[in-house]
Amino acid sequence: MRHPSVAELSQDIEGFLAFKRALGYPYRRGEATLRSFERFAGGGRGRHSRIDLSVEIPAWLRRIPSRKPVTLACDLGAVRQLCLFRRRRDPSGFLPPVALAPQTESTFAAYLFSHAEVRDLLDAASRHPGRNAWPAMLRMLLLCAYCTGLRFGEAVRLQQGDLDLKNNLIFVRQSKGRSRQVPFQAD
Repeated sequence: MRHPSVAELSQDIEGFLAFKRALGYPYRRGEATLRSFERFAGGGRGRHSRIDLSVEIPAWLRRIPSRKPVTLACDLGAVRQLCLFRRRRDPSGFLPPVALAPQTESTFAAYLFSHAEVRDLLDAASRHPGRNAWPAMLRMLLLCAYCTGLRFGEAVRLQQGDLDLKNNLIFVRQSKGRSRQVPFQAD
C-alpha cells in the first residue's frame, strides 16, 4: 500500500468532489467532512509529506471524544467513499473498515397525532401572533405538511406553479439535492 502525500490527498479530494458533482450531487456536507479530514491529516506537514491513512483516519475520527455514533458513521462514510474513489487509481489503497464507527441504531420513535391534537395545533396556528407568518399562512403550512408529508421548509418554498390540481401532485424543487413530485388526495 502506497501512502499519498498531502498534495495527492488534496488532489484526490478535488477529483472526488468533481466526480460527485458530475453525478448531480451537491455534496456540501461531504465536502465539509473531507475538508476537515484534509486539514487534520495535513496539519503542520509539508505538501510532499506522506500520510498513512490507516493511522490518520482513526485518529481523525477520535479527535472529539464526545461525538455521537451517527456523526462518526456519517464522517466515516464520506472518507470511505473517498478511499474507494482513490482505489480506482491505486487498487491496494487503504479502505477504512466500517467497524471504525460504532453501530448506530435509531432511537427515533414516530409519534402519531390524534385528530384532537391536530385540531388543537391548527387552532393554535390560527391564533398565532407571529411577525413572519400570519395566522392563516401558518395554519395552511401546517395543513400542507400534515396532509402531504412535506418537510416544513419544503412547504414554505412552494409556489403556485408547483401545484397540479388536475393530477393531485405537488412539485417539490431541489429538496435534499433533488426534485420530486408528491401526490395528495382530493380531500
